[in-house]
Amino acid sequence: MTPVKTCFKTILRSFVGNAAKLISLTVIMFPGVAFVSGLGTLSPTVEGSLENYLAASDVPDLTVKAGSADGIPEEQLEAIAGQEYVSDVLPITVMDVQGEKNTRIYVLGDFLSGVNTLGIEGRLPAAYGEVLAERHSDYTEQFSVGDEVTVLGMQCKVVGIASNPLIFDRLGEPDVIENEPLENIFYLSSAYMPVRMPYTDAYVRVEGLGGDYFSQGYKDAAAERAEELSAVLGDGFTVLTLAQNKSMITAESYLDKVTVIVWAFPAFFILVAALVVMTTMSRMIEEERGQIGCLKSLGMGNGRVLFKYMFMAAACWLVASALGVAVGLPLLPAVIVPAFDTIFFMPAVTGGLHPLMGIVSALAIAAAVLAVTYLVCRGKLKERPASLLVAGAPRPGKRIFLERVGFIWNRLPFRYKSSLRNVFRYKKHLAMTVVSVAGATVLAFAGLGLFNVAGSVTSGSFAGMGDSLKPISLVIIAFAMLLCVFVIYNLTNMNIGERKREIATLAVLGYRRGEILGYIYREIMMMAVFGVLAGIGLGALFLWAVLGYLGFGSLADVKWYTYFLAFGIMMLFTGVTDLILSPKILGIDMTGSLKAND
Repeated sequence: MTPVKTCFKTILRSFVGNAAKLISLTVIMFPGVAFVSGLGTLSPTVEGSLENYLAASDVPDLTVKAGSADGIPEEQLEAIAGQEYVSDVLPITVMDVQGEKNTRIYVLGDFLSGVNTLGIEGRLPAAYGEVLAERHSDYTEQFSVGDEVTVLGMQCKVVGIASNPLIFDRLGEPDVIENEPLENIFYLSSAYMPVRMPYTDAYVRVEGLGGDYFSQGYKDAAAERAEELSAVLGDGFTVLTLAQNKSMITAESYLDKVTVIVWAFPAFFILVAALVVMTTMSRMIEEERGQIGCLKSLGMGNGRVLFKYMFMAAACWLVASALGVAVGLPLLPAVIVPAFDTIFFMPAVTGGLHPLMGIVSALAIAAAVLAVTYLVCRGKLKERPASLLVAGAPRPGKRIFLERVGFIWNRLPFRYKSSLRNVFRYKKHLAMTVVSVAGATVLAFAGLGLFNVAGSVTSGSFAGMGDSLKPISLVIIAFAMLLCVFVIYNLTNMNIGERKREIATLAVLGYRRGEILGYIYREIMMMAVFGVLAGIGLGALFLWAVLGYLGFGSLADVKWYTYFLAFGIMMLFTGVTDLILSPKILGIDMTGSLKAND
């Protein structure tokens, strides 16, 4: 049999023998990939959907505004249209009227010019005294077709509801006179005005800019054309780009904040996955030290032994990544994107899938997993075959710090003394468990805190942001809980596997079933408490930093019960997971475990 064939047969046997461990590794990696790929695609999905909507509506690339009451003269409009890069121009009149209701009025000569096409529910004005009303938002009244309104002192009838593509922000338009908020927007036809009014604005379509409105390339090209057009028009005119539109500014600002949230959390998923991989692979290699010694004695090189474990880790990662991308990429945006409608008049989700985020998340976890596997294997491969064939010596017991505090230690029952000694005896296992549980707790607390803060902001410009952040925070909480269950299950399962002989000895000595379960559960719950408390502290610090960057709420907005809720939920999941593993503890073969050499 060739060495290569021998190597792959050995790998296959290890896959079968360690199926439970490898499945748990796969399951641990899955939430990280699904979370990052799913949430990471939110911004590009929303941007893509808005870009398709704006392109279909023929939004202007530039807007020219007159700086005087004389408006934009015909010769200036001709100069704009005469530029080789200008494809279309739509002159309009915009008036802000202060009164009982602060109103903005758009007077258009052609509603169907192909520039900034309004969405119309109803029909266009076809007679004197007919108007369109802007759709209802947080700043505009709700009108219906057939309503009677007063516009510029005229009694008018609403014949249609307009959806202006330049106004897709639900939260408000720019202030009008003396910083008083705008309350209504109406559209009139210049053909049915009693007097001709000067043009105050001109919408300009520019060729060659592309339709990627959120890209820096588009913004730079539009800014360059704006400068050229300003030079042509001279003083007294302002040329604005689409990037300076209020709705666009709001959208970009919010999507930037979402991106911060998305990229702030993956580190904890990667950290927890790496730690669990380290613990699992260490245990697997320790169980197979005799096999490794035999293979090395028979002439198998360190490279092939290393390849075996790297291959298994890579296989787990590959399956987890495929499942994570398949679930997270389409599912999470579909669940969360509709919540953006609280801030924007969101069009249909047409942004498509963005596999780049899935690839990035998968590669990040792959790098962590393979690096950890390599480091774990390298230590064992340095040992000589003869030493690997000998079972490892049991870990010696040492006095713990608490034993030096007599007034506490002497009052503890024996069962708690033994549990505390075991917790601190296996320092590596303690550290792995505490850090892993702390990582999951950070995510859970941050998600709960974010949901709490989002719900506490009920007014102002952040109210809509709070509503849209709620589903994101719920996703974070759900994935954190999922991660907690997998982590506790995996670490507890390995703890039981490592201590079969010890548990069997307790049974032989007459320990009852409840006492044996309590012996194991006390240790797990102690380590979980340490991890959860550390995680809540780190989670509060993490949430404080995230909220500070977002400029949205503060740590003081997190209700006091959120801290206890996070603690209770994490401990509940720990307890439930332990109960699930009870049959495995009670089903240990005493005779076989006591005869084992390791």
